[in-house]
Amino acid sequence: LRTAERSVEAARSRCADLRESLATSRDHGELAELGSGLAAAESDLAAAEEAWLAVADEIESRGLEV
Repeated sequence: LRTAERSVEAARSRCADLRESLATSRDHGELAELGSGLAAAESDLAAAEEAWLAVADEIESRGLEV
């Protein structure tokens, strides 16, 4: 579960960093690259959250607390 939590936090951090860079960039080429990177990071975040949910469900199904 801790590994899944670390993955979620890393993905959230990456998304936040990219959003900050998008907010401050003025270069069109860089904006396009950052936008693509953010889309990929958001996809990674969704996958990490799904993995966390799967682990949490497994733990709960064994009668343990998350």
